[in-house]
Amino acid sequence: MIMAGVKKIGRLGLKLIRDERGSFDQLVWAIGAAVVVVAIILVLRAVAPDTVSNLWSAATSWIRSSFGF
Repeated sequence: MIMAGVKKIGRLGLKLIRDERGSFDQLVWAIGAAVVVVAIILVLRAVAPDTVSNLWSAATSWIRSSFGF
């Protein structure tokens, strides 16, 4: 049963990838932007972990209250 679900998700993923249209430049930009954002987050977590944790808590609390989560 689990394998059938995994196969179905895999087929849906492949269908989405095949149907996707876009240029290589867009792909590189999106991946590069994600890498830069993750690098910034990791550096901030290493330099000031308490401050980043407080900012993360404040941001997620604000998002939850704004959108009613």
